Amino acid sequence: DERNASLARQSFFKKARVWIDLNGNGKNESEEFLNVTNGIISFSGSGSNLTFNFNLVLENGVRTVGKYSGKFVKV
Repeated sequence: DERNASLARQSFFKKARVWIDLNGNGKNESEEFLNVTNGIISFSGSGSNLTFNFNLVLENGVRTVGKYSGKFVKV
């Protein structure tokens, strides 16, 4: 519950999904989305020098860990 005092000054996601292009066709197909059930997402750096780190557990029980550094495109 986001009203819990222990969460003060923290950011969190109530819902997250990841897309994995399983068949390599570059299209967002519904069967290629997985819900995130647990994990941590963080950003560090500033300006155009940002790093996105993730350590996630997906709905199928698979843990995925990684990072991205580089240009972020507005969507």
